[in-house]
Amino acid sequence: TKSLENTLYHIGKDSNTIDIIKDLIFNEDASHVIPTGFKTWDDINGGFIRGSFVLIAGATGAGKSLLAGQLAKNQAELGYRVSLVPLEMSLVEMLGRQLANVSRFDNTKIQFKRLAEGEKTLAFKRWRRFERKIRDAGGRYTVFKPNEDISIEETFGALHSLRSDVTYLDYLGLFKGADAEDQWRKLGAMCRFGKIYAESTKSIVVGLAQLSEEGTVRYSRAMAEHASTSFTFRATKESREQGYLQIMPTKARNQHLFDFTLGVDYARQWVGDMSTEERRGVEEGAQRKAKGKSSDDADDDQK
Repeated sequence: TKSLENTLYHIGKDSNTIDIIKDLIFNEDASHVIPTGFKTWDDINGGFIRGSFVLIAGATGAGKSLLAGQLAKNQAELGYRVSLVPLEMSLVEMLGRQLANVSRFDNTKIQFKRLAEGEKTLAFKRWRRFERKIRDAGGRYTVFKPNEDISIEETFGALHSLRSDVTYLDYLGLFKGADAEDQWRKLGAMCRFGKIYAESTKSIVVGLAQLSEEGTVRYSRAMAEHASTSFTFRATKESREQGYLQIMPTKARNQHLFDFTLGVDYARQWVGDMSTEERRGVEEGAQRKAKGKSSDDADDDQK
């Protein structure tokens, strides 16, 4: 009994899709894509696509929250309305990390009140400059820190009036219901809800998840299946020492799928593009390591 007029699109006889095709070809408006602020990804793919669910999965301690915080900062400075839901950290801890990023001072010095007087003044000035940059660009950075156990549906109910362009959920396993016996089913349902919400509001929902030691998303394959874009990464002793994150996208619908490397400073809570020289140093280090491993294998074979 329902009308299908707005759900059937014809090509050929009774065509009603020609305006969509014209728009795809001639309309140069790219507002359906929100940049990440990382040129390495944006120069090729533009950023994240509106209406999509993005999954960021990293091993414990690899820097999932750090990466989400950097993305949120980048996009707010570009003029977008961004919301971040940090369920793993306290509000003070989360803001302290963001202050470390903005002020470029060591996070532990901030958290344990060890900044010198001159550093305090400089940190505050840089924070105020950060706020002005977001305001002048027309952006907004909102932190939603619930004071009780909350579901993903309740979260979006609380945030809906903000009309955020991007919402970061840190992380999915901490929402109400995620610890049920059928955890895999619950996490899959959360991602499905996030995807539907993103589509209906033409926004982007980014969910953070744990990566297993084997390199797969823990608990639920459905989490990755509902994602339009999926970033995975791990942090090794070598990558921490050299200051880089190797991002390995496992999915990029309607975009190019490729691995890329970002610089990282865990002390200052910063992630960003690497210079050509820095990337070359990482690549040369990986080559030396591969050669060393080949030599060791050859010695073992000879023995």
